Amino acid sequence: MCAAVNIHPIDPLRGPIVEAVADSTTWSSPEWSNLTHRGVSILVSSTRAVTLLVDHASSSETLTSAPLSSQHAVGSGVPVAVHRRLDGRVSRVRISNASGASAIVTVDVLLRPTAEDHASMRLTLAGEEVADDNPFPTVGAVVGDVDVVQAVASSLNATVTQAGTVTVDGLEMQAAVVESPNNTAVYPIAAPCRVYGIYFSHDNGALLQSLALYDSTAGVTSASTPKISLMLPSGKTHDDFGTGNYLAFSSGVAVRCVAAISPSSTTSPSANTQAVIIYRLV
Repeated sequence: MCAAVNIHPIDPLRGPIVEAVADSTTWSSPEWSNLTHRGVSILVSSTRAVTLLVDHASSSETLTSAPLSSQHAVGSGVPVAVHRRLDGRVSRVRISNASGASAIVTVDVLLRPTAEDHASMRLTLAGEEVADDNPFPTVGAVVGDVDVVQAVASSLNATVTQAGTVTVDGLEMQAAVVESPNNTAVYPIAAPCRVYGIYFSHDNGALLQSLALYDSTAGVTSASTPKISLMLPSGKTHDDFGTGNYLAFSSGVAVRCVAAISPSSTTSPSANTQAVIIYRLV
């Protein structure tokens, strides 16, 4: 058991709270609802090397049994600041001590109504982050659908549309719609993201088709290894990974579609094909 003494009784969600966390134990904060809080900033210092865990889940039961967690190392005598987006309906923080001795840990938790840390706010334009390789346009403007011209003349063009935000199980997400994806890759999401669902359909009754998603923003070919692929005869299918679950893409999302089971094929699919990707930027 670990002893816990709050010597700064400001409120139950903010500190600083000073905890004595015994070796081989984990201290947990009270859980809080994310319905009005979409981000958290956490300041931690410790007399021993410990691990900070930020948990979020769709329910209190899942928070206990199988939370989505991020881990952050806290060195002895080295204060750490962590800023995280809260994706679930409930969240908490934990301190795990495996240092070999009891640790005195100071924790300060600040819930925020927005998902971004204002000290490191990212600027976005039409859902895309403005960065060195994605600057502001200097002339003109892009309105509506974007035609992505393929490098192979015989390939079909794919149209990528950012369909705005959608709400899935209480979480606000974005939807990228790819019309007529082909065997040459297109890049509908050019930033790190979490993909929560994929919807795929085509109308060619004579051919099966496969949709492949890659963790990349450039250079994807038939030899590249996909993050996930979906095979479909004529009709439609989807994969939503379950409540609160997702596939993480560290670079961005590339899309290819072929008329074969294997994504390594280069056979062109039907023109009447559509992929919808439900995601959140991170």
